[in-house]
Amino acid sequence: MTYDKNNVLIIGDLHHPFTVPGYLEFVLETQNTFNAGTVIFIGDIADFHYSSFHPIEPEALGCETEYEKMLQALKPWQEAFPVARITYGNHDLIPYRKGYAGGLSTRMMKSWRDLFNAPKDWTFGERFIINDVMYIHGTNSAIPRMVQARISVVQGHLHSQQYVHWSQSEINRLFAMQVGCGIDADSWAFNYGKSFPKKPVLGCGVVLDSGRVPLVIPYHQKKKCTCSII
Repeated sequence: MTYDKNNVLIIGDLHHPFTVPGYLEFVLETQNTFNAGTVIFIGDIADFHYSSFHPIEPEALGCETEYEKMLQALKPWQEAFPVARITYGNHDLIPYRKGYAGGLSTRMMKSWRDLFNAPKDWTFGERFIINDVMYIHGTNSAIPRMVQARISVVQGHLHSQQYVHWSQSEINRLFAMQVGCGIDADSWAFNYGKSFPKKPVLGCGVVLDSGRVPLVIPYHQKKKCTCSII
């Protein structure tokens, strides 16, 4: 099937190997539904929990084990989307930040392509601008970035937010999108959020018609019933 390159599919934070079951099938269905020919991973394709700057869970996997599981989990995504753009996420940057803090030259560290065993047509970058829309992992909400950068913005990073916010001026109309995420909140890797009132919003996003129509697509995970009938 030939997809329309002016329709963009945005894949939420994956945090491999801690991605929610069924998310890949959901994303593929979204691509087919909206005929999206340009694919963007909005960052944090890996979690790298073992090397986090935050307290590490006692159940955490070792460095080599988690890294190998991440590569295994990422492989079906690489096969499904052999051509894609990937924005740098804060978790993706952990190995480089650790190396930099330890005084390593960037020449002594793996390239992004080697780190993720990436296909030749995966392109990595801090941000991408397509049809006057900026795609970036983000640090805070997409709305202030839209206002400050004066461009429509699509972001990930904030797991508990999924929305499209419009702003109309005398000159133009802009939007800010938070796409949601694909994380498995039941994983021990996300125990830090168990007490938070806000929970992850599963989903992805599309921007259609050459940057004019942004939509967020929620993923309603089908969970098995664990209740007992008495």
